[in-house]
Amino acid sequence: MTSLRFASHRANVARSFIACTIAAGVAMVALDSCSEGARAPSGPVAGPPSTLAIVSGDGQTGTVSAALMQPLIVFVADSAGHAVPDAGITWALAGSGSLDAESSKTDRNGRAQITLNFGSDAGTRDVTATVGVLSPVTFHAIATAPAVADDWAMYAHDARHTSASQAAVRAPLTQLWRYDPQPSAGRSFRNVHLAIATTSAVFLRWSPTSTLGTQYAGAPDIDRISTAGNKVWTFDGTVDTDIGNPLTYFAGHLVYMDDGLGVVDASTGGRTWFSGVDHWGETVTDGTNFYATNAFQVDGPGVYVRSHTAAGTVRWTANSFSHGRGGVWTNSTALAYDAGTLYLAADYGVTAGTTLPFASGVFAFDAATGTQKAYAAAKPTSHISTDGPRLYLVEHGTALVARATSDLHAIWSVPITTSSQQSPVLADRKVIIATANSIEARDAATGAKVWSAPVAGATSQFEGTPLATSTMAAALGSGTLVVTSRTDGIHLLSLADGHELWHVAAVLGNWYRDPIIVNDPATGVRIYLVDARGVIAFSSAP
Repeated sequence: MTSLRFASHRANVARSFIACTIAAGVAMVALDSCSEGARAPSGPVAGPPSTLAIVSGDGQTGTVSAALMQPLIVFVADSAGHAVPDAGITWALAGSGSLDAESSKTDRNGRAQITLNFGSDAGTRDVTATVGVLSPVTFHAIATAPAVADDWAMYAHDARHTSASQAAVRAPLTQLWRYDPQPSAGRSFRNVHLAIATTSAVFLRWSPTSTLGTQYAGAPDIDRISTAGNKVWTFDGTVDTDIGNPLTYFAGHLVYMDDGLGVVDASTGGRTWFSGVDHWGETVTDGTNFYATNAFQVDGPGVYVRSHTAAGTVRWTANSFSHGRGGVWTNSTALAYDAGTLYLAADYGVTAGTTLPFASGVFAFDAATGTQKAYAAAKPTSHISTDGPRLYLVEHGTALVARATSDLHAIWSVPITTSSQQSPVLADRKVIIATANSIEARDAATGAKVWSAPVAGATSQFEGTPLATSTMAAALGSGTLVVTSRTDGIHLLSLADGHELWHVAAVLGNWYRDPIIVNDPATGVRIYLVDARGVIAFSSAP
């Protein structure tokens, strides 16, 4: 009996070895299944990869500068649905951060996984898995930045004018307070222009009637408001023509440019430097110096672009020209700053018979010296924004254009209708603009339309050009977009596909506009909007 059992055992081992040898010639077999005494595979041998699918890990939210809690896992199967082992997976990341490998292979169960490490910026990350010629699959994750302070220190959030904050804004928004400026004795309230905000204060630009008479367009006043909604001080510009140009804040300084270019101490409200009257335009800062462009000539200087120190000292001047009262102007002018380069988009006009020494278009200047680095002929009709490699703006009022920041050549141009003057919003590799009837998102690299959201808007006129009136701000930490509409209130949209997450109707006759988002680690996210009378503060759901 012993010899028979031993002979039977040898026969089983031999059959197992033959089965494994045959199987190895057909498909990859796990080593432990072909050890001595192993049995032939119980299931069918897998064919070539036919399908690639996400198993788990999609739709996660994590924190900047950290790894996602769960790995991203895919499954590869053949045409019959059987797991395919040892299939090669290629992984690719869109957005800041890193993956722990660029490629991997599926295990015996047809699965492969990767770990995503977030970079230092909030926002959406896309991780794509590819197997051969199969259709790839894409994981989406959002990096939040609850511990990162993020101010809205100038028009459109930052010097790049991206209109995108690190904050997470989720529905519903809850009103915390409102503040309405009050003119001094003998004057009356005229209108509110816009606001900027930091984690410690809100600065509201508004106008009372001028001390020189109501025939003028008011005086440029600024109120500093605490984050609790209380007035800290009022600065009175005392001049007579205010057209509502935006403020710039840096290192304790506030810069305004309406009937004069001035610097105000942000702590006290006292003016520390003033250019003299008849300067109107936009300002930006690199954090140490500020830059200004004058929009038209009255009795002061003509058009120009300049760099100043915080004390007002002129560092350099470019595109400077004057020609009598009202002899030169810009129909549209805008600035943006990034990585040592100042960008100017200007559509110049002059009186008949006058020739400018420079033409309308888009310019790039060395921010330290004022040397012109690049120029492209164009007719800008919006503010501008940049994401580093590309500059975005509306041209001729009919096209959204992306230009290379290296030499300002047009990378792509797409037709649009009735865009707003707001600089294009840059968020999650998308360029977003408002039209009269929708919010439109396009791929930043190609201009291809990603989505369109039907937000009812309205139009107004600027220099004879119809403009959409919806305004926007992006919250990268939640993948959301705050949209204000002149006709139907406040919307919260998904940055991913534009679908509406929340909406509150406007109070009759009350136009919410120019949303700003501040990310404060101590007190949470604040959203500020202006309307016809003042500024309103909202909080976000956690």
